[in-house]
Amino acid sequence: MTDAEIIDVLGGPTVVARRLGIKPPSVHAWLEAGIPEGRLIELAGEIERCAPGRFSRREKWPTRYFLIWPELAQGSIPPSSPATHQEAAHG
Repeated sequence: MTDAEIIDVLGGPTVVARRLGIKPPSVHAWLEAGIPEGRLIELAGEIERCAPGRFSRREKWPTRYFLIWPELAQGSIPPSSPATHQEAAHG
């Protein structure tokens, strides 16, 4: 999904701004500049619910989703990454 499609599926810039507690012009700017990753992470669960099959947190962040949303890792084996191996070795 493009950032414009994401904003649209969530109800438009004003609705997205209200959800995030920011001003609509900030969200309008994302239509050209792109949604900042931190904001995208904040909205990701909602996007996934509003656009089933079109957006997946696991697919968007395949090596980090289980760190951001541990509940998604339940019942699955998270992908291996160098950071995960280092943490396990020093943990």
